[in-house]
Amino acid sequence: MMTLIGFAIAVAYVYSAATVFGLEGMDFFWELATLILIMLLGHWIEMTSVAGASRELEALVKLMPSTAHLIKNDTTSEIPTDQLQRATSYW
Repeated sequence: MMTLIGFAIAVAYVYSAATVFGLEGMDFFWELATLILIMLLGHWIEMTSVAGASRELEALVKLMPSTAHLIKNDTTSEIPTDQLQRATSYW
């Protein structure tokens, strides 16, 4: 997507510069400036939301417990969560 927008900006600039130097046609400098502004605004909004989501995920990771309850033969013991393994079968 960014490649396509970058290509559109480059073509609009080259064409507009060519019209300034004698090519027949209209220039697109205002449209080009508007496109760049909208793209920068969209990129800023996207990066702000990604940064906010990253902060919230880090806050969720901090809420994870460091120990788990292991129930074996009607006895409960606490073990560190880094010792947990995926069960191959639940029954």
